Amino acid sequence: MEKQVNEFYDYLSRLLSSYNSLGDLLSEERQILIKREVNRLEEITEEKQKLLNHIEDLEKEGYKLQQDLSCGLCKDNSVLPLREICNAPPSPYRDKFQDLSFNLKLICSKIVRINKINATLIKKYLDFSSFYIKKMRTLSEDTSTYSSSGKLNAAGGGISILFQKKV
Repeated sequence: MEKQVNEFYDYLSRLLSSYNSLGDLLSEERQILIKREVNRLEEITEEKQKLLNHIEDLEKEGYKLQQDLSCGLCKDNSVLPLREICNAPPSPYRDKFQDLSFNLKLICSKIVRINKINATLIKKYLDFSSFYIKKMRTLSEDTSTYSSSGKLNAAGGGISILFQKKV
């Protein structure tokens, strides 16, 4: 059983480290969203997806470890929740597990909070983009343009007036 407890503790430590990395990436993403650095946003989204895939693999590994450890702790072969596993080991492990459990809860709440902020920022940018596109369409319908000879073309000449250079 000691081997299972140590393996589960190591797993939780790796999971905590990965969640901390995710929290850092999300904080960086927030700054990128604020600065509107689209190229960097693509890069960090790829990094975040790789890290999320890694966390998913870790959680699958953790479920197996949780099953193994639960079998040693209870007689009915049910899988114990993390909270019960952290409280169940003998006292030398209990404090270590409770510290890890506390830190996992802390980083998870931080991740949720940052993710909500990032989602709000993205929604605001999408709303602004929709507004801008709508205004561009309205402008293109109401605008008259000039030909290269300087004559006035009919209204509805398109959006090209916005991009014409003055000569």
